[in-house]
Amino acid sequence: MTPVIPYRLHDFRPIAGVHAMGRVKVNRADLLRASATIGVTPFGRSANRAPTVTELLWRVAMADANLYEDGHHWRRSDSYTFLNPTEKGAVSYFLGQVQAKIVAETIFQVSTFAQFESYLQARGIPLRRSRPDFIGFDDSGSVFLTVEAKGRFGTRPSNTEIASAKLQSQAINPGGSYPNDFVYAHVSYFQDDHWNADLYDPPAARKGQNLDIQHAMFAHYWPTVSAINERTQSGFESTGMDSRLAQFDDFRTAMFPEVGIAIGVPSATYRSTLEFAAQNRGGVKVHPDTGIVKSHEVQELRSRFGDNRISVGNDGMICELIDDGSREIQQTSDARPVIP
Repeated sequence: MTPVIPYRLHDFRPIAGVHAMGRVKVNRADLLRASATIGVTPFGRSANRAPTVTELLWRVAMADANLYEDGHHWRRSDSYTFLNPTEKGAVSYFLGQVQAKIVAETIFQVSTFAQFESYLQARGIPLRRSRPDFIGFDDSGSVFLTVEAKGRFGTRPSNTEIASAKLQSQAINPGGSYPNDFVYAHVSYFQDDHWNADLYDPPAARKGQNLDIQHAMFAHYWPTVSAINERTQSGFESTGMDSRLAQFDDFRTAMFPEVGIAIGVPSATYRSTLEFAAQNRGGVKVHPDTGIVKSHEVQELRSRFGDNRISVGNDGMICELIDDGSREIQQTSDARPVIP
């Protein structure tokens, strides 16, 4: 049984093929893939460094430690429940970002979902005082998203909090022609202890700078590519664990057994992302093809790797569970998760 995230769209115009209420299927591989690949890209005039393996491990561990599967739903773990209020705020914020990526991929079929702040840094643009969390778009040029992500430990936020989130999402003009341009606030919360999503569509976006697609895609891929590059360059070897991804030459794959996963990126995307990073570090403003993966290629990958232990993103990045699969959650009489 695959857990789901129930969602509800508020004040959205009708969207072909999308219901105002529904459920998004999310298995553990999906959750960890989204967590691993949602990283920040501190790369630009003020922060010229590469994201690390440690940052990727931290993101995956954060999701894995604070959510667990309970039949048809994702629930809060005891680790999450017993955090102090400040810690809960940080975890809730991160889980809200992870959920926003998962839902945007599934409902709107976007392939690129980049931290807006990372995008600005990559372009060397000063950070705005108020800005959305993410920008996203698909491979066909038909969908563009501007998203402010909020996460809550408890139930839905107040109307005041929702209004504030809506304002933050209205900060960028995608430029070009996107027939479906959605600007919304995404709120993750727990209803009856089950992880839920509410999406609130505010008025049309204010005018802002036009989008540079190449820099947005770089901001999307670089945290994952950088971590894979660091791990492979370090000569790290993992014993006792096998990866199906590592068997294919058209992927660059690294093992992260500390959190029980392997991450793979298409080789073309991996190379072009490293080239883009090197050129921008040297001040060369050349925009190579960042190796965007087309939707038909994603479908081929899903046919090749069709397995509950492997998650293929719309961006072509893949997460494989490489632990022993014994982390099945059981419920005791006091409703606390036990990991045998």
